[in-house]
Amino acid sequence: MTRDDPPVRIRLGQELKDLVQEAAKNNRRSMNAEINARLEESFGIVPEDTPLPRSAPGTGWIKAAKRAAAGGSPDERLSKLEAEVRELKAGLLELRQARQDGPETA
Repeated sequence: MTRDDPPVRIRLGQELKDLVQEAAKNNRRSMNAEINARLEESFGIVPEDTPLPRSAPGTGWIKAAKRAAAGGSPDERLSKLEAEVRELKAGLLELRQARQDGPETA
């Protein structure tokens, strides 16, 4: 999306506007960018450079890994963290493959 794209005026109810505004704030982007991202997602259009929103599922992995590795000996904690890393790598590979396959196979 560029500044050369045609502007579109829409009306939103106050409650929906507040929800979009809060989501934009949480995802550290403008309301316009939030609306565009949500529309692109709903139509299966996901640009390559789109970051995951902070509230996306799976973004709390650091806390989960710390909880998983909280107890036990240093070797046990390291093993738990290594398992978490393997799981994350598998998830990343899956996301990359889905992105390469495109929305029609997702």
